[in-house]
Parts: sequence; C-alpha cells; structure tokens
Amino acid sequence: MTDEWVDLSDELSGVLDELTAYYDELEGESPRAAAILAVASMEDELDLLLRSKFPDTTSNTAWKSISGSGPKPFGSLKAKTDVAKVFGFFGAKTQTMIERIATVRNKFAHRTHIREFDHPDVLAVCRELSANPVFPHVYPDNPRAQDIRRNYIDTVKALTARLTEIRLTSKLYIDGTEQPHAPPLPLP
Repeated sequence: MTDEWVDLSDELSGVLDELTAYYDELEGESPRAAAILAVASMEDELDLLLRSKFPDTTSNTAWKSISGSGPKPFGSLKAKTDVAKVFGFFGAKTQTMIERIATVRNKFAHRTHIREFDHPDVLAVCRELSANPVFPHVYPDNPRAQDIRRNYIDTVKALTARLTEIRLTSKLYIDGTEQPHAPPLPLP
C-alpha cells in the first residue's frame, strides 16, 4: 500500500469517526431537529464533494459566492444534488434517495403539526426511502416512531459516509496516474 493510500485510510477513518459522533448526538434531539440536522451533515458533504471538482486555487470567498444558502448556483440541496449527478458521483437512484430524504426534512421543517416519524405523511416517504441503494430496510405494518427515525438517520448517515469515501478517494485519481486500487464506483 502506498503512503497516499495509508494517509487516505487514516483520513477516511477519522472522518467516519467524526460522522458517527455527529449522528450519535442526534439521539438526544427532538424528531424535528434530528430530521433537519441529519440532512445538514449530508448537504455539507455534497458541498465538499462538489468543491473537490474545482481547482485548489478556488478561494473560500470565490466558493462562497457560488455555494451556500440563498440564490446561488449551488445554494440549495436540490442544486447540489443535480450538479453532483451531472459530475457522475451518483445516478438516478441516489438522486431519488436524496430527494426523498429532503422531503422528510422539509415535512419536519415546514409543517408544525408533524412532530414524529410515524406521522402518516412522513411514514409514506420513509417507506419509499426504504428501498434505497445504500441502506435498504423493511418496515413492518405498524412500525414504531423510533424505528422509523433510526432507519432514516442511518440511511442519511450511510449515504453521507459513502459520499465522503467517494470525495476522499477520488482526489487520488485527479492527476490520472495509476493507483493500486480502482477508484470507488459512483453510487447508482
């Protein structure tokens, strides 16, 4: 294994430990906060993934002018998702998965009467999300709110971890030199 791969392995391990700690912290949050904060981490990773496609010389100021909240080219989760798909980081199945994750987040963020994951509007989307390519799962006829919540957060966490892996390993292939392992496959 080359030094670059050892460094990458250490970096990936550290990032995944940090990601696990972040998602573990969501256990103490309300369902609304958990749904919203879980997606915030995933959106941050999408931002980092997109930024990896731009020259290292892109300054923070220049990047902030095109990314971040508001009317900017990469100012929304949808915009980031669309661009990441065009760059080939993932395909239609993952794009649909992200859209369903965002739908759940938006239900909690914009509907004050939705307070639990077993709300029919949330459960319907989570059932559709259960067939995702990263963290597939099955719900019984009457799932408990905490089981729906756990599956939702685990799904977002698994996707975020996979996006992180793609971002970190893809930077070893940018210069076009042959590496000891193939680059990670994009998500479906």
